[in-house]
Amino acid sequence: MVKFKRIQPLLLTEIVFIYEGLSIGLKFSLIFAAIAIESG
Repeated sequence: MVKFKRIQPLLLTEIVFIYEGLSIGLKFSLIFAAIAIESG
């Protein structure tokens, strides 16, 4: 249980970090797509 409690916060932070990275990547892809559509 002690090891699990020590590992759990690390997994949560990794999941949050990965989720934030994906959301940032999606935002950039949407911005680039909008620029490409506007520029034709």
